[in-house]
Amino acid sequence: MRPSRFVQRALASHRALPTRATPPRSILGRSAAGRACATVASAALVCLASCASSASEVASTQEALCADGATIEFVDVSQHQGTIDWDALRADTRVAGAIIRASNGTRVDDTQFARNWGEAARVGLPRGAYHFYEHCQDPNAQADNFLANLAAAGGSLPTDLPLMLDWEWSDAEPQCSGTPYPAPADSIANIQVFLDRIEAATGKAPLIYTSWVFLNAVGISSGASLGAGVRASILPASFERYPLIVPAYTSDCTRVEVPAPWHRWMAWQFTSTGRRGGIATNVDVNQFNGDAAAFARLFAPPVGPALPDPAASCDYLACTSDGDCATGETCLAFEGIATASSACTIRVCASSRSDLGYVPLDAPSRVFDASVGTGATSVALPGAPADARGVVMNVTMVADTTTSVAAYPGGLAPPSASTTACAARPRAPLSIAAIRSGAVQLDVRGGGRLIVDVLGHLVPGAGLSFHPSPIRRVLDTRAAGGPLAAGESRAIALGLAPGSVAVLNVAAVAPSTAGYLTLTSGSASPTSTSTVNHAIGETIANRAFVSVDASGGVSLFSNAGGLDAVVDLAGVFDTNPTDAYTWRTHAPVRLVDSREGRGRSGDLVAGASSTLSFGALPAGSAGAFVTAHALGRGTDGFLQLYASPAMPEISDQNLLGLYTVSAGIPLVARADRTADVYASAGVGLVLEVDALLVPYAAPPPPPDAAITMADAAVPPGVDAGVALGVDAGVASDASSTLDVGPRGDGGGSGELVGTCACRAAGAPASSRPSIVGLTGLCALALVIARRARPRARSWHARS
Repeated sequence: MRPSRFVQRALASHRALPTRATPPRSILGRSAAGRACATVASAALVCLASCASSASEVASTQEALCADGATIEFVDVSQHQGTIDWDALRADTRVAGAIIRASNGTRVDDTQFARNWGEAARVGLPRGAYHFYEHCQDPNAQADNFLANLAAAGGSLPTDLPLMLDWEWSDAEPQCSGTPYPAPADSIANIQVFLDRIEAATGKAPLIYTSWVFLNAVGISSGASLGAGVRASILPASFERYPLIVPAYTSDCTRVEVPAPWHRWMAWQFTSTGRRGGIATNVDVNQFNGDAAAFARLFAPPVGPALPDPAASCDYLACTSDGDCATGETCLAFEGIATASSACTIRVCASSRSDLGYVPLDAPSRVFDASVGTGATSVALPGAPADARGVVMNVTMVADTTTSVAAYPGGLAPPSASTTACAARPRAPLSIAAIRSGAVQLDVRGGGRLIVDVLGHLVPGAGLSFHPSPIRRVLDTRAAGGPLAAGESRAIALGLAPGSVAVLNVAAVAPSTAGYLTLTSGSASPTSTSTVNHAIGETIANRAFVSVDASGGVSLFSNAGGLDAVVDLAGVFDTNPTDAYTWRTHAPVRLVDSREGRGRSGDLVAGASSTLSFGALPAGSAGAFVTAHALGRGTDGFLQLYASPAMPEISDQNLLGLYTVSAGIPLVARADRTADVYASAGVGLVLEVDALLVPYAAPPPPPDAAITMADAAVPPGVDAGVALGVDAGVASDASSTLDVGPRGDGGGSGELVGTCACRAAGAPASSRPSIVGLTGLCALALVIARRARPRARSWHARS
């Protein structure tokens, strides 16, 4: 912005630039700074040393005049800055955003706007646009000119800053030079027309750049002091809803004053002669009253829960019997899930196998990236094993509006459960989905760009079993190593066996840039797939399953840098069957919905833990892979799900103001089938079950596979048969018949023939019940008709 010369003279008492301090960072990325002048050592860009010369002198005005705590900077630019090197500006760590002039009045366009607007988006610098208001021209025509220039340059996204009105009287602009300013009441009415037209077009209240000095010059402010840094004006009280940027060219925050009805400034333009990277001329520099997270919320769209509305009772009924499901699936019952008014049984199609092991890919694979509309989209999974029953993946939505995605087996009606939810922010929570015929069905609500990255598959009787472990921190760049740089890969030592898969929680902490983090095997090159997507100021976490390299570790890659990272180890997949868990996939089921009283009555209370029951899970399950949706209520914080006696010192989810944040979490419940949930801030909760965790049981012999057993002698003279007890690890949910054959070590012309079935250990040989219905392992009774050879060595199993 370019204030008129008389305004510049009135404001420019001196132009020393404020200095920057670095705020302390917590896992939540929140500054611990208190009031700015009182805590200058712990805040960023707060009141300056001159402000602290006499605390008692400024105590009455400090709250209104100085920043509340940590601050960041942004610039505003126009054609007056010439051709800007946006890569260099983006690399200047002092600059968190830019507001770009689009137009003047009804007919003048900024010659650099289209280029500046596109370049800001290309380099990922948060951007906004502003219009210089001409007092002698029609406000509707000016608003239309502003919007037309914006549309011609590609339009504004919901993730851009609100549009800004530059309201001043500049004798450097020719359109109204020498034209008397309207009467104060007429001027205010015209400005209101402009603001209403812009808000109607964008859905956001515009920003206003003005000063009491200018308003005093045109008769809107009397200049009288109301105390606490506020000057009297005749502006209506409703103007306080428009965030204020005020020019005040001073290094002393106690001298910044605002016109009524404002009591605070959103931003203070402290210099018009700043120098920043990539700009060869002087440039206006503004201090934002808040940290990076607060700045990000300013240009975030208004959001609410991006989840389907809760149903009145059972929200999903996929089957009534096994016949309604595909081959290899059963109709699984979730009992007694209560709503506000009733209890019911939800039935969904599930894998008939409960021994699904995890088979990771060598590196994450992007299998889908395209714009889609609202509705079902089938995503093929190339390379998936033919018998795979589930897929582990990240589902990302990039959308201009709130949207959500549900993953479910093809051939079923879409459930109300959601894999991910977003509101103009890329989100990619780890998820597990049941698949059919090598594909997963995704139901998109809202449309946008859909991206699917596959990490691995769940396969019957194969792969790795899951071992939860006490959570331990394996990386904290705030404590050692420092922030990540753009393009940096950082090794993380885990001490795990090569070939295992680590279950990790990774958090992007207070990023100064938008970008992503990717966890990979240390031996693998970084890929374009992402583990965590972060916007400026967003501290956000996600789970990841990552293959361990030959050194026993993994690697963390940042594409944009400018952030700290925290990584916690929460479990491991390996081949050790002791105290292990396998999986059972099914269509997703909503277990908790605080909005309607299902499983939880009302929002989680800030700073308190409460108990969640997993008693509705089918018998035999020990826990679940859940998708937790935290329905933001306006406050940052974190959410933790746990079954340990004490709450772990990590966060499963980071709460982001009004956003809905989704996270996929494997959780083993306690013996009484309960777990706890803690929220540091009040938040709604929707909890959905995507797969069941089942205690490990030895898999059955594969169909028609030869299995060698120890020599078993057949007593001489026995022709009718004999029972041979063999401990054969046959799982209790399968039925097998065993064909007995000879040892196969040569000699003889006879053979051993016969069949056998499983019976409980210790039961009479004549008792040969089916394996179905038994628990655990059992012994096999081999009934052998003796023909020639005295020993039996092998058998074949037919499931």
